Formats: sequence, C-alpha cells, structure tokens
Amino acid sequence: MATSKWCRAGRCSPPLAGLVESSALDPHVTKAVPFAEAATALAAVEAGHALGKTVLKVR
Repeated sequence: MATSKWCRAGRCSPPLAGLVESSALDPHVTKAVPFAEAATALAAVEAGHALGKTVLKVR
C-alpha cells in the first residue's frame, strides 16, 4: 500500500487509512480551532454545543 495522506510517517493503522480513503469512514468535523483556543473549544464540547468532532490545529 502506498503511503496515505491519512497515514503519514506510519503513525496510524493502514487499515484505518484504507477505510477513510474508501469513504467507508467519514468523520463529521464540526469545527477546527487553533490550539490556543483549546479551553474554549473544550467548554463548547462539554456543554453539548458540538454536533460532530472538534479538531485542534497545532500547526
């Protein structure tokens, strides 16, 4: 299997990357926020305001 854009540097399971690439697994991302706003994002998740996944951007 070629290196997947979802499995860089071998840091994920190749079967998991295959599921994402085949669209069998499609996580719903509600919001992506900078790491500096992690506390605010966590408060929103805990309050039930996030319907999907909240992603922290670290770069």
